[in-house]
Amino acid sequence: MNTNSNQESHPINASVYYNVFFLLIGLTVLTLLQPVIINLDLGSTLIVQLGIAFTKAFFIVAYYMHIKSSSPLFKKLIYTTVVLWFVLYGLMAIDTYYRYTPNDLFNN
Repeated sequence: MNTNSNQESHPINASVYYNVFFLLIGLTVLTLLQPVIINLDLGSTLIVQLGIAFTKAFFIVAYYMHIKSSSPLFKKLIYTTVVLWFVLYGLMAIDTYYRYTPNDLFNN
């Protein structure tokens, strides 16, 4: 008995999982070799490393957690959560950057 009659099943070939797996391995190798290939300062290296990590997280969530084939409402919920996380992180980063500086409004 199928209890999810309103959802369509989208089978994904095994080759897609293999391609995503090898892409994740390649991105992991790129993460390890990035400081050797491109010699950046610490802040720029951190931004590049976080970009690679978010790209890997996107592929894991989209393919291995089957979000790519889920309902549009669930996708909107995931996207809204990620956007809210970025907004909150941005606010905390601004607070951390300006804390204990002459521009700090709370320490006079």
